Amino acid sequence: MYGDAVYDFSLRGMIKHHKESKAFATMGLSTYKTNLPYGVIETTGSGRVTDWREKPEIAATINMGCYVMEPGIIRMIPANKPYGMDALIKKAIAQKRTVSGYIAPRNSFLDIGDKESYEMAQQEYIKRLGKI
Repeated sequence: MYGDAVYDFSLRGMIKHHKESKAFATMGLSTYKTNLPYGVIETTGSGRVTDWREKPEIAATINMGCYVMEPGIIRMIPANKPYGMDALIKKAIAQKRTVSGYIAPRNSFLDIGDKESYEMAQQEYIKRLGKI
Protein backbone atom coordinates (compact mmCIF):
# COMPACT_ATOMS: atom_id res chain seq x y z
CA MET A 1 0.00 0.00 0.00
CA TYR A 2 1.15 3.49 -0.78
CA GLY A 3 1.49 5.75 2.22
CA ASP A 4 -0.27 8.76 0.70
CA ALA A 5 -3.78 7.34 0.60
CA VAL A 6 -6.54 6.26 2.97
CA TYR A 7 -8.45 3.09 2.07
CA ASP A 8 -11.89 2.01 3.22
CA PHE A 9 -12.65 -1.34 1.61
CA SER A 10 -12.25 -5.02 2.40
CA LEU A 11 -8.65 -6.06 1.84
CA ARG A 12 -9.87 -9.62 2.40
CA GLY A 13 -12.16 -9.16 -0.62
CA MET A 14 -9.21 -8.00 -2.71
CA ILE A 15 -7.10 -10.98 -1.58
CA LYS A 16 -9.99 -13.34 -2.40
CA HIS A 17 -10.25 -11.79 -5.88
CA HIS A 18 -6.47 -12.20 -6.32
CA LYS A 19 -6.60 -15.88 -5.43
CA GLU A 20 -9.71 -16.61 -7.52
CA SER A 21 -8.22 -14.92 -10.58
CA LYS A 22 -4.93 -16.82 -10.10
CA ALA A 23 -3.11 -13.54 -10.65
CA PHE A 24 0.59 -12.89 -10.23
CA ALA A 25 -0.29 -9.37 -9.09
CA THR A 26 -3.56 -7.60 -8.37
CA MET A 27 -3.95 -3.85 -8.44
CA GLY A 28 -6.54 -1.99 -6.39
CA LEU A 29 -8.47 0.22 -8.80
CA SER A 30 -11.05 2.96 -8.50
CA THR A 31 -13.22 4.91 -10.90
CA TYR A 32 -12.33 8.58 -11.04
CA LYS A 33 -14.47 11.28 -12.63
CA THR A 34 -13.61 14.90 -13.24
CA ASN A 35 -14.83 17.76 -15.37
CA LEU A 36 -12.38 19.34 -17.74
CA PRO A 37 -12.33 23.13 -17.34
CA TYR A 38 -12.25 23.61 -21.12
CA GLY A 39 -14.34 22.79 -24.15
CA VAL A 40 -13.04 19.74 -26.01
CA ILE A 41 -12.89 20.11 -29.76
CA GLU A 42 -12.72 17.10 -32.07
CA THR A 43 -11.08 17.62 -35.46
CA THR A 44 -10.18 15.63 -38.53
CA GLY A 45 -6.58 15.23 -39.67
CA SER A 46 -6.99 18.30 -41.89
CA GLY A 47 -8.23 20.42 -38.97
CA ARG A 48 -11.95 20.46 -39.78
CA VAL A 49 -13.96 20.75 -36.53
CA THR A 50 -16.38 17.84 -36.15
CA ASP A 51 -17.56 18.19 -32.55
CA TRP A 52 -17.49 20.48 -29.52
CA ARG A 53 -18.14 19.17 -26.02
CA GLU A 54 -18.21 22.00 -23.48
CA LYS A 55 -16.41 21.17 -20.23
CA PRO A 56 -17.13 17.43 -20.43
CA GLU A 57 -16.97 14.97 -17.59
CA ILE A 58 -14.34 12.32 -18.16
CA ALA A 59 -14.00 9.05 -16.30
CA ALA A 60 -11.08 6.68 -15.97
CA THR A 61 -10.03 3.65 -13.99
CA ILE A 62 -7.14 4.68 -11.76
CA ASN A 63 -4.53 2.94 -9.64
CA MET A 64 -5.20 3.32 -5.91
CA GLY A 65 -1.69 2.25 -4.91
CA CYS A 66 -2.80 -0.93 -3.16
CA TYR A 67 -1.51 -4.30 -4.39
CA VAL A 68 -1.65 -8.02 -3.68
CA MET A 69 1.30 -9.91 -5.17
CA GLU A 70 2.79 -13.33 -5.31
CA PRO A 71 6.17 -13.68 -3.56
CA GLY A 72 7.93 -14.37 -6.88
CA ILE A 73 7.48 -10.76 -7.91
CA ILE A 74 10.44 -9.86 -5.68
CA ARG A 75 12.76 -11.59 -8.18
CA MET A 76 11.65 -9.12 -10.86
CA ILE A 77 12.98 -6.10 -8.95
CA PRO A 78 16.55 -5.12 -9.90
CA ALA A 79 19.01 -5.01 -7.02
CA ASN A 80 20.44 -1.77 -5.69
CA LYS A 81 18.50 0.69 -7.77
CA PRO A 82 15.21 2.58 -7.45
CA TYR A 83 12.38 0.75 -9.19
CA GLY A 84 8.80 2.00 -9.28
CA MET A 85 5.61 -0.01 -9.06
CA ASP A 86 4.64 1.16 -12.55
CA ALA A 87 7.81 -0.38 -13.96
CA LEU A 88 7.23 -3.59 -12.00
CA ILE A 89 3.64 -3.99 -13.18
CA LYS A 90 4.61 -3.20 -16.79
CA LYS A 91 7.41 -5.78 -16.56
CA ALA A 92 4.97 -8.41 -15.27
CA ILE A 93 2.58 -7.63 -18.14
CA ALA A 94 5.44 -7.80 -20.68
CA GLN A 95 6.36 -11.23 -19.28
CA LYS A 96 2.75 -12.35 -19.83
CA ARG A 97 2.10 -12.68 -16.10
CA THR A 98 -1.52 -12.28 -15.05
CA VAL A 99 -2.10 -8.83 -13.59
CA SER A 100 -5.62 -8.48 -12.29
CA GLY A 101 -7.57 -5.39 -11.36
CA TYR A 102 -9.80 -5.26 -8.29
CA ILE A 103 -12.34 -2.46 -8.59
CA ALA A 104 -12.91 -1.19 -5.05
CA PRO A 105 -16.33 0.11 -4.06
CA ARG A 106 -17.11 3.74 -4.79
CA ASN A 107 -15.72 6.29 -2.31
CA SER A 108 -13.33 3.78 -0.71
CA PHE A 109 -10.12 5.64 -1.55
CA LEU A 110 -8.85 9.09 -0.59
CA ASP A 111 -5.56 10.45 -1.90
CA ILE A 112 -3.75 12.44 0.81
CA GLY A 113 -0.61 13.24 -1.16
CA ASP A 114 -0.82 17.00 -0.68
CA LYS A 115 -1.91 19.33 2.13
CA GLU A 116 -5.28 20.19 0.57
CA SER A 117 -6.33 16.57 -0.02
CA TYR A 118 -5.01 15.57 3.43
CA GLU A 119 -7.19 18.20 5.07
CA MET A 120 -10.19 17.11 2.99
CA ALA A 121 -9.64 13.50 4.07
CA GLN A 122 -9.35 14.57 7.68
CA GLN A 123 -12.68 16.42 7.45
CA GLU A 124 -14.31 13.40 5.79
CA TYR A 125 -13.20 11.09 8.60
CA ILE A 126 -14.31 13.56 11.27
CA LYS A 127 -17.76 13.44 9.63
CA ARG A 128 -17.70 9.64 9.58
CA LEU A 129 -16.22 8.95 13.00
CA GLY A 130 -16.76 12.07 15.06
CA LYS A 131 -13.93 14.19 16.45
CA ILE A 132 -10.59 12.44 16.16
